[in-house]
Amino acid sequence: MLTVTAGTYTPMDAELTLLLHTCAELLYRAVREIEESNVGGSAPLSSMVDLVTAFEGVQPAMPEVLQGQIRRSLERLDFRLVFAEIGASKTGIGKEPLAALRAVLLLAGHKKKDVKEWAKVQKVLKKAKAIADEMGKLAPAEGLTSQTAAAKASQKRWEACDGALAELDLESVAADSSQALIVLVRWLRAVRIVRQLALAVPIAAREPPADAAAESMFTELDKDASGSLEAQELVVGLLTRFKISSAKAQSLLRALDGGGDGKVSLKEWLRGWASGSLAEVKKVSEQSDQGGGGKGGASGKGGALSRVDADSVSSKGGARSRVDADSASAPDGTKPGKYKVVPVK
Repeated sequence: MLTVTAGTYTPMDAELTLLLHTCAELLYRAVREIEESNVGGSAPLSSMVDLVTAFEGVQPAMPEVLQGQIRRSLERLDFRLVFAEIGASKTGIGKEPLAALRAVLLLAGHKKKDVKEWAKVQKVLKKAKAIADEMGKLAPAEGLTSQTAAAKASQKRWEACDGALAELDLESVAADSSQALIVLVRWLRAVRIVRQLALAVPIAAREPPADAAAESMFTELDKDASGSLEAQELVVGLLTRFKISSAKAQSLLRALDGGGDGKVSLKEWLRGWASGSLAEVKKVSEQSDQGGGGKGGASGKGGALSRVDADSVSSKGGARSRVDADSASAPDGTKPGKYKVVPVK
């Protein structure tokens, strides 16, 4: 039996939406493979590394996959009824709903002059099939890299749409609108998210920029000079050198360990440094540089760390256990608990 649990406490942004839909696609593939596999064979996506590798493999195609889902949803709608209901009002539909409707029509290829006034918008809405066809043809990644005439025209559509939606809260618009307009607002929000994902995918694939300060800090934490930070090295280093809480240290470990192998490579460290995930570490590093080295920490007053009894911090098998910040000691003494810091002689 396959059980998938999803929490709802984290606000959904573009990155989490991509993760959700990509993982759903991977799970569908895994289920199909399980159904077709022989008894005793290896299970698909049996480890975190397998999952991450598969995720990275399908990630570039996800904008088109999602747009395909949106297109299939459009095919099930009767847009003649949708646009007829919206256009039936003789006095208009309000400033903000009209702005959202303009954005839809601009994205479908209509000119600004054709949707400037409500009377003109009503005429445009009578061409329901043509509008729906253009909505279905929309390609979220079009115009991002190509410089063809069609790509440039698509880019202008997106720019016009964004201009119409400036400072407009689509969620509040949908809350106070008719069901017909809600359908269009949902479509608009969906294609804009896919567009953001299409923009984000190539950025995520880029090599992180080199940074001398980040590399120096990585080398300082890499006590065994292995070229990667084990869970023990990273968590203990964050606790002692940067005074970061146990919960935050564990959170950073999970965030930085993109490969899911229980280690943080230099590439993963540089990516976290550039993205802002290591902002606290970066701030302490800059303060240390400005002050000529800070007190305490792994290289400050009291000596460097030579050995830490970190039985509860493990990366064996990719598993990670929590570190109790209260039991971790400063370099100049110890506190009750599992952790004991021994100064270098």
